[in-house]
Amino acid sequence: MKPLHLILSLSVLLFGSCSTKPQADLLLYNAVVYAVDDDFSVHDAIAVSDGRVVGVGAKADLEQGFSMDSVLDLDGAIVFPGFIDAHCHVMGYAQALLTADLRAAGSEEEMVLLLKRWYDLQLERGFTLDRVQGWGWDQNNWPGKEMPERSLLDSLFPDVPVILRRVDGHAVLVNGKALEADQVCCPDGLKGGEIVMDGDRPTGLLIDNAVERVEDWTPDKAQMEEALKLAEQNLLAHGLTGLHDAGLPKEEWMLLRSMSSTGDFRIPISCMASDDPENFAFLRESGPIEEDRFWLRSVKFYSDGALGSRGALLLEPYADAPHAHGLPVTSREDMKERLEEVYAMGLQACVHAIGDSANRMVLKLYADQLQDDHNRRWRVEHAQVVQPGDRHWFSDHGIIPSVQPTHATSDADWAEDRLGADRMAAAYAYSSLRAQLGILPLGTDFPVEDIDPLKTFYSAVSRKDFSGMPESGFLTSESLSREEAIRGMTVEAAYAQFREAETGSLEPGKWADLVVLDTDLMECAEEAIPIARILSTWIRGERLFSAQDPN
Repeated sequence: MKPLHLILSLSVLLFGSCSTKPQADLLLYNAVVYAVDDDFSVHDAIAVSDGRVVGVGAKADLEQGFSMDSVLDLDGAIVFPGFIDAHCHVMGYAQALLTADLRAAGSEEEMVLLLKRWYDLQLERGFTLDRVQGWGWDQNNWPGKEMPERSLLDSLFPDVPVILRRVDGHAVLVNGKALEADQVCCPDGLKGGEIVMDGDRPTGLLIDNAVERVEDWTPDKAQMEEALKLAEQNLLAHGLTGLHDAGLPKEEWMLLRSMSSTGDFRIPISCMASDDPENFAFLRESGPIEEDRFWLRSVKFYSDGALGSRGALLLEPYADAPHAHGLPVTSREDMKERLEEVYAMGLQACVHAIGDSANRMVLKLYADQLQDDHNRRWRVEHAQVVQPGDRHWFSDHGIIPSVQPTHATSDADWAEDRLGADRMAAAYAYSSLRAQLGILPLGTDFPVEDIDPLKTFYSAVSRKDFSGMPESGFLTSESLSREEAIRGMTVEAAYAQFREAETGSLEPGKWADLVVLDTDLMECAEEAIPIARILSTWIRGERLFSAQDPN
């Protein structure tokens, strides 16, 4: 790419002879503009036309090179390429807005009382619920850190089924009415999951594939459309201009596709199809989808569960549960067969792998399939515990580790309990993983974690949560530099969805997807990051969120 001053000089030469200059729609100036290009260059203005960047540089140079329809003084604000969440669950977040939020519960009793208050409020509003649903509980935040059971739920909700999803989505607590309604009584024939029993009595705790035995309450299409519109408002307010949804059934991605085509959902989104027969049948028949703001060219698989619910598949037993190794959600044979089909269809594979055993299996299967084909951009989602001796497969075969820094800081209080001290060098090793391929796309996994990408940035560079804990940081040798973190939230996330030529950096020809902040994340004190504010969010040159907008 030619330097900007050459591009501008060419423009002046080409158009100066007839006293005309190329037209630009908008000049944003008096700013600190991080282009996040190869040189990580910094400028003070950016010119936009037809939704694309046409120049970055000094205000005077841009004004000399272009005629401006309008100008906007940003009053010294900071501009980055718009943040892209490389692993999230948009439909899950939207649906969570319609269910009870239990994340604040500090004990099992608090969880049930929060649910009861939410349920009573719905009744007061005139809603009749044939199922009660909540999400976000985490026993690791409770005294004793014991998994819950259904006795208290049964006493307060004797007549209506209740389904409460753990924060990671890999476990649910249900009451007796839900067990009865869905005929969940015993673990016979169950693979890749667990129905926790107390003798011959189900405790109400279901883990991984057992979760599928209960039926969630499902909002209708109109409710989901309204929830998605609300979700989008929240996401734009946090500076998000791109999303990778990590696994959707056909009915759900079709809704997002429809809303994208009508302009009812404006954030560009790349969806991974979930691993199910309907999606495979569609992809065999129709191939990948490449539309204006909607893409479907990936398939999401699960190799294991989550560390918090002891479903992550480990090479050695859990340090705090010596009888347990975790759960293989998909067998090696089934995974191999699916990956072969994905490769034959020219699609991108994205596999959830948490434990070191799961990561080793997935990396070996990827290596066998990919060989020297390094541009398939197959991804390992989470790559949470990867033995150092297994990391070479990422660079050997162009495999992308896709990680979520807030998982590290959320798990900091109990991860060593699960893994033991000897395995901690293999865990949440973001700097080591980035060194393999030179990129590390970053996401949140919302609604498992918060939607806020500033928390992603802060956790990546400080290895602390937004409250500043742990005070000394968590496994700080694996922290990312500020530049690495911003790249992971922008251009490297774009690369992971094959969109780096169109977005992810502020360079001429790319979409003008950008976020404006009041704080320079590259230069500010660490403690200033959590209080930074998003001032505006722009997609394709259109301001879709402004902090000054009363709405």
